[in-house]
Amino acid sequence: MKKGSILIMAVAIMASVASCNKSDDTQFTPESGIPVTLKFTASSSPETRIAYDGKEGKWEADDKVFVVVTDTKDTEYKSKSCKVTPIGDGATATIYAEFTIGKGTEIKKLTAYHASDNMDVSYNGGNIDFSLPDTPDGTLSYLTTSAYTYDEGSEPTVEQGSDIELSATTLKFKHILARIDITTDIENVSSITLSFVGATVPTAGKLNIENGTITPDNGKDKQLMTIKGGKNTYQIGFIPVKFASATTMKATVITDTKAYTKEVELTEIVAATLNTLDLTTSKMTEATVITGDNFQPIADDPDGNFVLTEDLILTEIPHLEGFSGTLDGNGHSIDISGSDSSTTSGQGGIFANTTGDAKISNLDIIGGDRQVTMAEGGMLVGLVTNGSTLTIDNVHVEGTITASRDDDASHLFAGGIVGFVPKDSKINISNSSFTGSITIDQSGTTSIGFKNSYVGGIVGCVETGVRDFSKSSEYTGSTNGSASTITNCTVTNTNLNNTNDGSYDAPIGDISRSEIYTGGIAGRCTGLITNCSVENIIIRSISEGDGSGRQARPIVGNDWYENSDNADNSYTNVSVNDNEASSGTYNGATKAGGVENRYQTK
Repeated sequence: MKKGSILIMAVAIMASVASCNKSDDTQFTPESGIPVTLKFTASSSPETRIAYDGKEGKWEADDKVFVVVTDTKDTEYKSKSCKVTPIGDGATATIYAEFTIGKGTEIKKLTAYHASDNMDVSYNGGNIDFSLPDTPDGTLSYLTTSAYTYDEGSEPTVEQGSDIELSATTLKFKHILARIDITTDIENVSSITLSFVGATVPTAGKLNIENGTITPDNGKDKQLMTIKGGKNTYQIGFIPVKFASATTMKATVITDTKAYTKEVELTEIVAATLNTLDLTTSKMTEATVITGDNFQPIADDPDGNFVLTEDLILTEIPHLEGFSGTLDGNGHSIDISGSDSSTTSGQGGIFANTTGDAKISNLDIIGGDRQVTMAEGGMLVGLVTNGSTLTIDNVHVEGTITASRDDDASHLFAGGIVGFVPKDSKINISNSSFTGSITIDQSGTTSIGFKNSYVGGIVGCVETGVRDFSKSSEYTGSTNGSASTITNCTVTNTNLNNTNDGSYDAPIGDISRSEIYTGGIAGRCTGLITNCSVENIIIRSISEGDGSGRQARPIVGNDWYENSDNADNSYTNVSVNDNEASSGTYNGATKAGGVENRYQTK
């Protein structure tokens, strides 16, 4: 068949995007088709400008789109990625699309949409399936679409060498994604990471061409979006999302040796809006980058600010002492599964102890199988020293702890995350979790007969705010400002073992035997426990029904000194000492309507 071309041109607007070299979509090739070029033209004053909060998008050289032509028989013809040629200042542009279409075909509809190396986009029956890139390069702005349908009876026919004239309103592109423009004055930027504390954002979805609505694919949610560095300005596309509650978005700018962070609060990311994020140095918090297995900067400056920019694998646990600064894991992990387990400090953990107002956040810990000798310890922190406060948020731990008591200590307190918080100290831990196993073994220790043993999935023992530790003594934390809190924490698929403890009958003063407390969240906790849950937990512990110092419970072991305002905690499939697994709710005495109602079985 004789081959020729048809030239049709359209003038349109869209925000700046990266140049595109995306591989070609598969073309529909009907019988007796001829290659044609469609060049869409419009009048000299097209209504194609679209503003985002007063700022207009611009076409750039080498921008590309895909074009789909639908004929009167509803057959779709996909173009290859099409070159866009900006006109003047880039407010309008010419788009060229190549097809193979049979001569005499009547064109009913034209659809065009954004094309990008950074975005996986495909068209299917009036919908665009798309996903945002894992590592945008700072030039992606936002998905744009346009559709034009000819009035019945006015459909142009494909003829060799002819042009098709479209109206001035044709191909008026509609912006769909939200946009964030980032500026920074920080030199030698290697990356910028945006994360959402306690929330995720969709990164894939389906766009309906006719009405411009997006259905997010929630199966591909993620918390982080990392942008390659090397520039001072960046454009980022976001799928619109509305959060259930106010959510913190954190921006982290990484250089070779430093990290700068900033947090902003938002409730939604709105479609077709332009947002700006100022990441200039004066508005950021500076931190030192920790890489490899080098924790010496923290040892040298224990009250400094630190951040991870990569996952770490440690061959030795540093057992850092006196930490009073901040460590932001930035969504990364510390793997200690292959490290030496011994400790000589009496306190086990990546941080042997903390002091001052320490904060650790946004961190995963891969613990492996830890064999340790200690007095108090957890995978993360052993001891919160007297008079200090430790804040932990969004820390998730998995691993196994088998702990033997330091023979010079009168107790052994073990928690999945933290070991011991004494009465003059405070812990605030939220949005954190533990999965694994904790076992206490004191059978080999003999020099001290009095051997208290507390085991908890999150914290071994919290004694904040109790004056004298007599039964039903007043909890003073809520009134004197020293309240400890454990909020929105979970323990799942975990074994807690507090059985192999040797002899307990050696008297000390008027105390005849040691205390043994085991709980899914804490062995002992005088602080406030709210909105926590445990699921699929096996507890094996020395326990006596009269509550005389030996108790095992699904949430908190020692309920003599608990905060009576504990609320909205749940347990599911928890077995204590091989009894039948149970499920239910746990509240403090005030919320439960009395001590006897604290645990309510479903």
